[in-house]
Amino acid sequence: MLLGIGGYDESFSSREHTEMFLRLNQVCTIVGLPIITYRQHRHEGPRLSRDRDLRQVDFYRLIRKHRSIFQAHPKQFADFVHEHALTSYRLGQKGASLSNLLWAIQIHPRHVLGKILWSLKNQHG
Repeated sequence: MLLGIGGYDESFSSREHTEMFLRLNQVCTIVGLPIITYRQHRHEGPRLSRDRDLRQVDFYRLIRKHRSIFQAHPKQFADFVHEHALTSYRLGQKGASLSNLLWAIQIHPRHVLGKILWSLKNQHG
C-alpha cells in the first residue's frame, strides 16, 4: 500500500509521517486492525525534525499540500494547528506559537477556546 501512494515524500524534513498518513488515509484505513501495522521508533539523538526552522516550513507545506483534507475537518484542523502552537512555544518560538494559536481559534473558535479554558481550569483547579 505504501508503494502504491509513492512512499514517503522525501521533500519533507519533518512531518513526513503525518504527510504519509494523510495520503494513506485516502486509500485505506488501519483503524481497528487487531495487529500492529506500523511502529515508529523515537530516539534522543540528532533529528532533522527537531530543527525549529525546518519544522515551521514543513508545517505550512503540509497544510498547503493537503489543504482540502484539513478544510473538510475543521475541528481536527484546529487541533492540529493548536498542537503545533503549543510545541512551537515549548521550542521557544513564541511568535510562531501566538500566530498559530490565533489561527487555531479562527478555524474553530468554540472548540479551541473550550480546550484552553479546560486546560486552565485543570491546571489551577
